[in-house]
Amino acid sequence: MIFTKRALYGSTISLLLSFLTHQTWGQNQATIKGTVQDSTQARPLPYATVGLYQLNNQQKPLRNIFTDSKGRYTFSKVDTGRYIIFATNSGFGEKGSLPIHITGSSAEIEIPALQLGIASTTLAAFTLTARKPLIEHNEDKLTYNVEADPSNAAQTATDVMRKTPFLSVDGEGNVQLNGQSNFKVLLNGKETAMFSRNVKEALQSFPANLIKSIEVITTPSAKYDGEGVGGIINIITKKKIVGYNGNIGVFRTTLGNTNLNSNASFKFGKFGISGYYGINQVNGIKFRNAAVTESFNPVAYSKRISKGNRTMNNFYNYGNLELSWDVDSLNTLSGYGSLTGGSNKNHNDRYFDVVSPNGQDTARTLFDDQFNYSYPSRNWGTDFIHKFRRNKEQELTIKMFHDYSNDKNLQNSDQQSPNGRRSVINDNKSINRQSTYQLDYIHPFKNKIKLETGLKAILRHAEADYVSQQRFSPDEKFVIDTTNSDNFNYRQNVFGGYATLRFAIKKFNFRIGARIEQTVVDGDFVKSHTTVNQDYITLMPSFFVSRKFGTMHTLSLSYSKRLSRPYIWDLNPFVNNTDSLSLNFGNPNLSPELYHSVELGWTVLKGKTNINIRLSENFSNTQIARYSYFNDQTGVTYYTSDNIGSYSSTGLSGNVSVSPTAKWRISSNIGLRYDFVKNRRNPAQRNNGLGGYGNINSSYDITKKISAFANANLNRAPAQLQGYYGLNYWYSFGSNFKMLKEKLTLTININNIFRKDIEWKSSLGDKNFHTTSWNYRPGRSASIGLRWNFGKLTESVSRKRGVNNDDLRANSN
Repeated sequence: MIFTKRALYGSTISLLLSFLTHQTWGQNQATIKGTVQDSTQARPLPYATVGLYQLNNQQKPLRNIFTDSKGRYTFSKVDTGRYIIFATNSGFGEKGSLPIHITGSSAEIEIPALQLGIASTTLAAFTLTARKPLIEHNEDKLTYNVEADPSNAAQTATDVMRKTPFLSVDGEGNVQLNGQSNFKVLLNGKETAMFSRNVKEALQSFPANLIKSIEVITTPSAKYDGEGVGGIINIITKKKIVGYNGNIGVFRTTLGNTNLNSNASFKFGKFGISGYYGINQVNGIKFRNAAVTESFNPVAYSKRISKGNRTMNNFYNYGNLELSWDVDSLNTLSGYGSLTGGSNKNHNDRYFDVVSPNGQDTARTLFDDQFNYSYPSRNWGTDFIHKFRRNKEQELTIKMFHDYSNDKNLQNSDQQSPNGRRSVINDNKSINRQSTYQLDYIHPFKNKIKLETGLKAILRHAEADYVSQQRFSPDEKFVIDTTNSDNFNYRQNVFGGYATLRFAIKKFNFRIGARIEQTVVDGDFVKSHTTVNQDYITLMPSFFVSRKFGTMHTLSLSYSKRLSRPYIWDLNPFVNNTDSLSLNFGNPNLSPELYHSVELGWTVLKGKTNINIRLSENFSNTQIARYSYFNDQTGVTYYTSDNIGSYSSTGLSGNVSVSPTAKWRISSNIGLRYDFVKNRRNPAQRNNGLGGYGNINSSYDITKKISAFANANLNRAPAQLQGYYGLNYWYSFGSNFKMLKEKLTLTININNIFRKDIEWKSSLGDKNFHTTSWNYRPGRSASIGLRWNFGKLTESVSRKRGVNNDDLRANSN
């Protein structure tokens, strides 16, 4: 497909004019006026958020406005129909609602004062329900309400992450939380295979219109598993409702990416069923790459220069089904299961120019390899929730979760050099099984004191069978390389318990707790008779205190200790030798990382303005550092990991959300980090530097049915032990069009219109060598999406709590 700037401009302007021309407007319009008050003293609430919604579609507002300094608001030019009004303000709870009916004879409607308070109260004609703003802060958790932002339509979860506070995404789709690539991603509060193995690919395939909100927890309490140094990202999919509802969506990009997705929910009486399914297909996206390795003590060569192209084809599908049964008012039973996975096919065509040690001669090697990876998985679980009759906050939860995945990785490579020909087949198969059992109990005491405690067991069993074959002539048969072929059986059992106490002293809110975990590892490399045996206990205390100043300002201070365990992909010593001069392998002797984190936070919530700022310090003396070393005699670069890092990081991050007018919303996220890392075994090897990210997002409601949006992003990854990453930036803009009584939404999005390619640069080295790499991916693109909503919305159906196996590191690479 030929895609030019002129075509982009012309298509966008034509579509905008077409939809603007065909909009229809109601002939009879009314004005709605009212006041928002504090229910305890009936005082006006200035700068409260007030939303006007259609009665049959209460997920997205028709308009959002703010009350003035006297707590008053006005909706003008409201068409005839049935509506409902919602409002919210920082520090106030939720209330109920009743519809508003505007007839042809309506001119101006004065609504009785809407009162916000902790307890529900009923007004004479209707009551009020608090609605969540774009950014919401709740103690140690920050929530980005995805469905409240119209710019997220026809986007992927990766695009949503770019707008989420304290998260950054680089040009290749790698996610970081507070500058850390070591974090945990949960889906509806539980671990899934979908986000456990390759976060980047899963996020790029998951559509944004299935997401209700994203919770970011930078200082997890003791309730969460000890894993996840950077914190926890919890993706919440859209809530389920009484009766039925759902949506069907599709979007297509000019780069060959097609996504089809759907979700539906049904509830009748005490029984509910909900689910979603989607597929993502990528056909023939092309990338370019280049690299230069320079030897400072040239023996095998002085330089090795490569250039090449990569073509990617990818298929991914995901599905989830949940059944729930409200046994009675105190007991709920639910069961859920999911199927995810897909296949990835890559073809690389490169050449390498090897420059002789004296710099006079150059030998060229042609390199061709194919990579086929399939990763089907399935999981299922059950939750039982019991609430006690004497106090509904007293709760007992029992959870069970089982996961199974079967990965197949096949690589074929062929190298032709002046010295001969070399062909390699690497076949790596692995099976992973996991069972989780969890018990949680909440006990409330007087004076708002609450104790949370629980037990958990995670039983993992993994098997890997890897075979490497080589030949040096097309006429020869492939021969198994016995030094790089083996069977690996691996068991990791984690047993944990926790206790957290929440209480308040005057204006201070406290959360103190501790978690203890025992990890037992038993690994066996069958053919080489090598074993891995580990048994260690980790105590992880946590502390959080916050204080409110008035209704606007909140200060918080927290400390937590976290760990990061290596898993089978970190421990597997299999050598990826498709390129004979660049070898990658795991390390079976890795130990867990232990991190300490201190964070100071400041939050401002005032009507149109929402500000969150975090100052943090993280440090570790057992960091698992990815490093490389170079053999100048052979010219081979080796890549592996080890517990050699001594690491500290100081970060300042924040986000601001503001609405200059009722129709215009702006939000921005900014983060800076200064990292220092050194090799504990070689103190002379050290590095430091400044990294960070920034983005700005804006949306504007042109009419009730047309909105426009734009965003821009900037990112530079933190300094690594042996190198740096380059600066990246990208941007996009587009529009949403609502049609057919707002059940159908069309979204057009333009990305990087002035950039054909996006460059991703990195460099690493030591006293013996230096390597600089460039990767180029398509930048300029456009996408078009459609979403059809059906059914009606009233209340939540989902009862599952889910198992949070957040003890594994997310692999965002």
